[in-house]
Amino acid sequence: MSLATDREGYLWVATQDGAARFDGRTWKTFAMPNRQRSNFLRVCLPTGDGRLWFGRQDGGLACRLPDATWENADETTGLPAGRVNCLLERTEGELWIGTERGLAVWRAATRHIEVLPGPLSGERVLCLAKTPDGSVWVGTPKGLVRHDGHTWETITAGPTGSVSAGYVDGTGALWVGGSEGQLWRRENRTWRRWPLPIRSRITTLTETTPPQGARRLWVGTDGDGLLYLLPDNPPDLQAVRAFDAAYGLPNVSVWSLLALPSATPGQHVGLWVGTDGGLLQVSFTGWATLDNIPTLAGASVYGMCAVRRPDGGTNYWFGTRGNGLVGYADGRWQQLTVADGLSTNTVFSVHETFAAQTGRSLWIGTQAGLFRRPAGGRVAPVRAVPKLERASVRGFLESDDGLWIVTAGAGLLRFEAERWTVFDTASGLPTDNLHAVCESVSPAGEKSLWVGMENGGLARLVNGQWQVWQAPVLPNNTVMTVQVMDFSDGRQFLFAGTEGGGLVTAELDGTPLHFQVWSETTTPGFPNDTVYQVRFDAQRRAYALTNKGVARLTYRGNGNFTIETFDTEDGLPSGEFNGGASMVDPLGRIWGGTPNGVAVFNPAAEALALPPQPPRLQAATADANPQSFADGLTLPARVRSLVFEISAPTFIAVSRLRYRTHLEGFDEQPTDWGSESRRTFTNLRPGEYVFTAWVRDGYGRESQPTRIRFRIATPWWLTWWAWVGYVGCGFGVVYAGVRWRLRALERQNAELEAKVAERTAALAAAKAEVEAQNQALAAAKTEVERKNAALDEKVAALEASQRRADRIFSALAEALPGTVLDGKYRLGRKLGAGGYGVVFVGEHLGLQRGVAVKVFKPVAGNDSAEALERFRREGLLAAQIRDRHVVEVVDAGVSGEGMAYLVMELLEGYAVREEMRGGGMGVERALRVCGAVCRGLAAAHAVGVVHRDVKPENVYVDWSSGEEVVKVVDFGIATVLERGGVGGLETLTGTGAVVGTPAYVAPERVVGGEYDGRADVYAVGVMLYEMVCRVLPFGGRGESGIRVLLAHVHEVPERPGVLVAGLDEEVSGYMLRLLAKDAGERPAAAEAAVELERLADKVAGGADTVQSAPLGRSAALSDTMREMVGGRVVSDEAPTLAAATSPGLQPEATLTEAPGSVTAPAEGEDTADTTGQPQ
Repeated sequence: MSLATDREGYLWVATQDGAARFDGRTWKTFAMPNRQRSNFLRVCLPTGDGRLWFGRQDGGLACRLPDATWENADETTGLPAGRVNCLLERTEGELWIGTERGLAVWRAATRHIEVLPGPLSGERVLCLAKTPDGSVWVGTPKGLVRHDGHTWETITAGPTGSVSAGYVDGTGALWVGGSEGQLWRRENRTWRRWPLPIRSRITTLTETTPPQGARRLWVGTDGDGLLYLLPDNPPDLQAVRAFDAAYGLPNVSVWSLLALPSATPGQHVGLWVGTDGGLLQVSFTGWATLDNIPTLAGASVYGMCAVRRPDGGTNYWFGTRGNGLVGYADGRWQQLTVADGLSTNTVFSVHETFAAQTGRSLWIGTQAGLFRRPAGGRVAPVRAVPKLERASVRGFLESDDGLWIVTAGAGLLRFEAERWTVFDTASGLPTDNLHAVCESVSPAGEKSLWVGMENGGLARLVNGQWQVWQAPVLPNNTVMTVQVMDFSDGRQFLFAGTEGGGLVTAELDGTPLHFQVWSETTTPGFPNDTVYQVRFDAQRRAYALTNKGVARLTYRGNGNFTIETFDTEDGLPSGEFNGGASMVDPLGRIWGGTPNGVAVFNPAAEALALPPQPPRLQAATADANPQSFADGLTLPARVRSLVFEISAPTFIAVSRLRYRTHLEGFDEQPTDWGSESRRTFTNLRPGEYVFTAWVRDGYGRESQPTRIRFRIATPWWLTWWAWVGYVGCGFGVVYAGVRWRLRALERQNAELEAKVAERTAALAAAKAEVEAQNQALAAAKTEVERKNAALDEKVAALEASQRRADRIFSALAEALPGTVLDGKYRLGRKLGAGGYGVVFVGEHLGLQRGVAVKVFKPVAGNDSAEALERFRREGLLAAQIRDRHVVEVVDAGVSGEGMAYLVMELLEGYAVREEMRGGGMGVERALRVCGAVCRGLAAAHAVGVVHRDVKPENVYVDWSSGEEVVKVVDFGIATVLERGGVGGLETLTGTGAVVGTPAYVAPERVVGGEYDGRADVYAVGVMLYEMVCRVLPFGGRGESGIRVLLAHVHEVPERPGVLVAGLDEEVSGYMLRLLAKDAGERPAAAEAAVELERLADKVAGGADTVQSAPLGRSAALSDTMREMVGGRVVSDEAPTLAAATSPGLQPEATLTEAPGSVTAPAEGEDTADTTGQPQ
């Protein structure tokens, strides 16, 4: 690998796979001419005439001319060999070429190559160097040879063996290196060897002069990495510094070195290092890392201090996380840890005092108190202030008033003459959690103490009084650091860094403070809004250490500042700093603690790289085609897209490089500075243009502009003679158009007349057809009237037949009392009748036990096999359920006379509807009834049965056992959830049919979706709402069934607590949960039973007096109903819904009560005994 810089500032690298050019941001590769022979390059050299020469492994020389074209030279053009090892420009236009078999010279005047005769003929040439006297020094495997311009001299003194590297330094001294680590210097005709601690071959040499530093000679080796020494020191006083992989060197074989010059002549800002493992840049300016101390390398540093000793030396101390306190004090490195008396190995702050009032002491702040090591003593905790033992010590300030100690938890402490003073909330501070303190003296001599606090803002102590500033005056109330600086124009400014609010500055001029904020969103911007520390250098520049690098503020007078930024690209070990960890040492260097070690910056050694040159046009394309832009170029009119890409070779602070462009004739003004180096233009109009580009480096220095003039040609169709043609053509087109339009109108008129005649004939034919159709319709109407009359006669006959069947069954029902079914059940008095049967009081002859017997009633529309199956199904479903809250079916069958029947337990009581009409129900009563209903439904759901018609008419209060038991009855339209439960029962309702009472049907059943037992829970919720609120949640009695069904799906019920004053909010909420539209939000029946009973207990325990609204007769109706056993009331069973699309859907019928009397039911209604026996 070989390195060189051309006159435009680009870095060129000769590699084993061709050449590469670097501008600091992007690489561009170049293949050699005739690369098939070899693309392996050994050396590159720019010459004063703008040529760039490349020596190849095979194939001789390749030369890149200033116009970017290539020339090639090899054995056929005079080279002694195809392998070129080294190149030297002896004078302008004279190039010396060292090859594998001798030395040759190329002269621009003749453009020919001449092989030099002499002792090097046929010899391998390894290196070339030229001294100020014009001599050329040639290194070979056999030693060193000198040519003074006329004669050859073989050097016998000095280096022996192979000489592989030669360099002439700034003083004119010749340095040569060879095998076995030999390094020799020739000065004043005298050779002197510089001993090196290596045994490998020296491959390359160069010299640098860092800012504010001594000259360094850099030595590249093949196996021992990179070394440097100080050539101005004698060899016996050398301290050679070596760098290998441990210091980040990609490979220990170094082949080429190239110094980076600075803006100051004779100084350098960095060094390029070419190795077998890649290219490395060493920077001499910017920030450095203290990485040669094992206890500090990579450590998180929280605190530091540098104090001048009375003897003139300086002590440096660093508080770390986990490594305790590390310091270079009294001429040696020291470390204090838990073993030395600290309570923890994490040190937040440190300070060493030598003042008379405090004596020499080392003060150590930790997260658990303050420690002190007096001169000659041991580390011990400070216990004089009780709160201090539990506080976190964050910083120190030594002033004429003593030593100030900043804590989190104990406020601000002052130590003076072995006495302690505490400033905390009791003294006027907003908080005891502090971050920083500083002192200032006004021009009038007034002293102030400034304190930055956590969540307390900024405080100032002046004349014994505290002043406090907080948000919104400040960006936030956590101030991490505070400093005051007097500038050269006599102004004094306060600097306060906040956590997340940026940096705040304010002029201290005796007037109320006016704060200016510097943040990520201001112009100029900050790298980050969390500012941990602020320090000042000797030039009074402020360094703000943030969470993402360093911002340096330079005062420009009149209250104005400029900002520069530093990040990891400038040498920082980490972009993030730690709070409290910064200092300025006696040498003026800025130190900062990071999570990855200690960073240090020497402002006095800062140097700028070369100022940016005018940007180059790196590439240009017109409609994606590469274009060579010479000044004054004319582009064709068809160009639609134009792309300019500019570059500016810069190798320091590359990420902060900014570009600005302006296209005169298109842009109103130049673009803003930005990082984008490419500019694209589309659809440019014909005309004259000037493209101008500027570049600004990371230090804010702007280059001179680069301007390129070009024009876009006017297309022929926009020329003046084209417009004349357009006008003439336009007149011709108008005349032709008028003529064409007249002829078209004539044709259209003829066509319209023909269409009118055709349409008239069609209308006449249509009229005749309509008259014929009217006659046919009159005949059809007569036929329909005749058929309707016949149908009316058939309907009348059918109704008469139905009335006869009703009279026959009524007579049969009157005759059945006393009849014995299947030899087991004697029928007694009739309890009531419904759409599917008649219920009798019966007696089981064998058990002599009272039962209720339901006999199937065949009527019109109900005399099919399906109706009979539905009757049987009620018994089968109910028989599967074993629960005290479900009516028990004990038998079923068909008698010898062909009568189907069901045998159920005989209930003594009443339907819940009766109690609701009797005057309303209390909240507790309603909750307990519905809880019992849910227990019965839970038993049904457990065996896969869904009732589908839960309503007050199908809930009975039974007293047959001597106690009140709520039972669910009438499983006539129930269904099973799984076909495996009860065979064939799922088929009894047609596809798309919805059965049940409209007021109680769940939304998922209305829309035909899948449903389960939670549809019954929804019906219980409707019933509970009706019991408590005395109204249905959706619609009212008498409203259309369709409207009620739609309300279940789309409407939201009124909150029960609004309708019933004083209703418990938890009860109200649970009622609405039972009515949730989404079945997944409702509880299962078993869960609902438990919760309803709990709520009932809660209401009862709270002495609830809330009645269902509106208040009617006494809610305690159960006793009244129990007294009615043996009497007669009428109960209208509401019709169940057969299909959701039926227009005649009605809500449940109205129930009238007549205690102790009998009222005949209307047609289609059922009657019930006061025993409450289900029908």
